Amino acid sequence: MRTVHPLPAQPLGRHEYGGRMVLSADAGRLRTRFDNRVRDVTGVLREHTETFWMWLASRDDIAAELAQHGFTAVPDAGDPAVLTVRRA
Repeated sequence: MRTVHPLPAQPLGRHEYGGRMVLSADAGRLRTRFDNRVRDVTGVLREHTETFWMWLASRDDIAAELAQHGFTAVPDAGDPAVLTVRRA
């Protein structure tokens, strides 16, 4: 399965920066590709692609691994989407 997320075009000076992020699953990991483009009124000036592999881990798995190195989770630290930790 492949998911494409357009990156909104951002104007900066005479140029516009944008592109897309493409995610695909492969044997328990995610392949993340960023296709970046720089445009002006004449068209595309530059394109660059970067690919990263990411491994899936649950919040509990990450907290347990950090605990092995002296970190503890901070409950109710703000954004619930962000795991906040502190050094014990």
